[in-house]
Amino acid sequence: MKKIICLILALACCFALFACGKTDETLEAFLASGNASEPTDITTLTTHTRGDVYYNGTYETVITENGFVFTYEYEEKAPVTADSTTGSVITKSGEIVYDGQKYLLNGEPTTAAPEVAYMSLTLNLTAETIGEYRLSRDGNTITAEISADQVKAIFGTEISATTATLTVKLAGNRLSRVNLAYTTTDGTEVLVETSYTYTPTPATAE
Repeated sequence: MKKIICLILALACCFALFACGKTDETLEAFLASGNASEPTDITTLTTHTRGDVYYNGTYETVITENGFVFTYEYEEKAPVTADSTTGSVITKSGEIVYDGQKYLLNGEPTTAAPEVAYMSLTLNLTAETIGEYRLSRDGNTITAEISADQVKAIFGTEISATTATLTVKLAGNRLSRVNLAYTTTDGTEVLVETSYTYTPTPATAE
């Protein structure tokens, strides 16, 4: 997997286990199954809900030969003006292209990686970062109640909540979904759902 994809959510799939204490063979096997995952398309859907007001977002990463194309579209509260109405929403969108050497933001060169939500997160899933967990009967889904510190250790970002629910799903021996849900200190319910797509490698003619 190309190193550049470590910039993108869930592409830095660090499934190695720390050798500390007793080894959990079940978790080790689960994480090992996802270790070889090389998604070609990652889609993250976000929902921020407070009461009857909600904001949605869609973030998609397509891996290219030398880099990636990251497109995004999300809603947020509109600035309060004399003409605005309560609950007004604005939509922001754009495209970031990286070719292995330079970034383009909406077609314009930029000297550094643009700061866009959900683009620079990592995914560091290890026995240490996950901690206590529940495994589904079919062995394909792990669910864990994690702290804000664990969220930071796994995703590399801080949240304004004390706890969160992490769900990791496999499809066969590949990473399928990673979901994170939590409620912020101001009462906003946040749901981040990431899914992974794998494009088959074309067969090589003999």
